[in-house]
Amino acid sequence: MSQDNLITENLELLDNALDYLIQSETLSLSIDDLRIKLINETDKKLELKNSDNMSVDELFADIFSKQNQKTKNLIKINEVLLLLESEKLIKLIEQNHIRITYQGIIQHSKGYLSTYKYEQSVQNRLDAFDKFQRSSSRQMFWLTLWIMIGTLVAAVYYFLEMISTPYCFCK
Repeated sequence: MSQDNLITENLELLDNALDYLIQSETLSLSIDDLRIKLINETDKKLELKNSDNMSVDELFADIFSKQNQKTKNLIKINEVLLLLESEKLIKLIEQNHIRITYQGIIQHSKGYLSTYKYEQSVQNRLDAFDKFQRSSSRQMFWLTLWIMIGTLVAAVYYFLEMISTPYCFCK
């Protein structure tokens, strides 16, 4: 899998998490419902010891306390939710529900993936402009060099013409 595809996949996961929270009626989902929507893993339910977790980090410490729940997909969801929580786009509310914040609603309208693609297109345009500029500069250098050589040849020619013709200043 290429680096660009990996970045795109991870940014889609961030956008999907915000999208599922926006689409819910209460702008919140339980951690299990969000997990099912993000990775389509319906075969098992998460086991939680307590429901008084104060942050996503505590929630996942609770989830990962049982070794059988420590899966690659859950770790990925943990990282996604920690990033969204650190940017204050989501918050953990009672009974292990995650709610989107107003900043999250605004970020959802921007989108992580569309922002990334826009930045990539701007970077591609800048790279193309830089390449064109370097090519133009190189062409201008050679053109200026040829004009300089031509001017130098003409100057030498006219200088030799001036000294080869006898002038008389006596009148």
